[in-house]
Amino acid sequence: MTDKPYCILPWYHQLVQSSGKMLPCCSWAGPPIDSNYGDFFHSQFMQDLRLDMLSGNIPDECRHCVYAETQTGESHRTHGWILATDAEVDWRDAPTLRRQEVNLSNVCNLRCRSCDSSRSTKWAADEIAMKLTPHALESVDWRLSPDQVTSIKQLDFLGGEPLLHQEQICDELEKMKNARSIDQLILHFTTNGTIYFSDRMLDLLRYCRYTWVNVSIDGYGILNEYIRSDSDWHEIDKNLRRLDQLAQQLCNFGFGVNHCYSVLNANAAYPLLQYLADFKTDIKLGITMVNGPNQYDARNLPNDAKIWITDRYMALLDNIPNYRHALESMISHLKEPATMQHDAWVKKFTTFNNFLDTRRHAALLDANKELYDMLDIW
Repeated sequence: MTDKPYCILPWYHQLVQSSGKMLPCCSWAGPPIDSNYGDFFHSQFMQDLRLDMLSGNIPDECRHCVYAETQTGESHRTHGWILATDAEVDWRDAPTLRRQEVNLSNVCNLRCRSCDSSRSTKWAADEIAMKLTPHALESVDWRLSPDQVTSIKQLDFLGGEPLLHQEQICDELEKMKNARSIDQLILHFTTNGTIYFSDRMLDLLRYCRYTWVNVSIDGYGILNEYIRSDSDWHEIDKNLRRLDQLAQQLCNFGFGVNHCYSVLNANAAYPLLQYLADFKTDIKLGITMVNGPNQYDARNLPNDAKIWITDRYMALLDNIPNYRHALESMISHLKEPATMQHDAWVKKFTTFNNFLDTRRHAALLDANKELYDMLDIW
């Protein structure tokens, strides 16, 4: 037994997939568990996992957090310890479900290039054209049990696009408001930025302890529209400005941006960082390294391109101190060896990306000419 478990999340947390299956957390690299979400937290699987964590073992399914910590020193696991301290969770006490990550459905209004139909139903037609079998529509009838109405301290809504399900979420928040437990609730939304809050949701947010909105943005302007197909940059900009105003008005509200770093935007971080620095709110920026599909992993870029991009970002480190950490993460990632042999990567990347360009009437040359010229693989 160790002084404390490797990860504390199994003592207070679970993830609900849109299929109704369960995971210990969103970083878990193993298959989902076919279990009722009301029973999963106390299942034999979770009891065994807690014993494993207490023995000092690091399950292979935790490899995403292990890798993230080699790059940035942070991960879902380390964040879990911070949240546990805030929620006064003690691993020596009986496990109590206090936090849920909830994927209400795989319905989304975008077709992001590193996504698929398991996260966006809009991907189905493209997958059929690739002669793949798309995921079916999934939607979980998620509800808070009477016990959870008073025990839950944090809810994280993911997707699909969670803001397409605001009425379902509001129904459960109303239960917490009526039980007078909503003032202890921390809410998180991960959204693509194309949809704003309904009036009913805005009213309920005022009662919560805190609300944090994480907006997924993969580039500035046309580059974001290219990577996150069907998005409209003007609409996203308008909604970000509204979130900025809300953050100025409410002391219990904040928002940040998550950036999926890939081949497609590897060279183009600076315009986005300049844009974010223009807001009144000090916008936190999180970086997710795309490692699937493998052809979009930035580590597979040609070595001369990786060196050129790394030198560019090294020169920018002192110019944008608020985002130095983000640039350092990108630099560290690019310095790692490729995960594919170069010729195999070129073939897979060009075939896949050109196929999507044709299907979606888009062109990398228009969205990121510098990268297009730099690759010289066409």
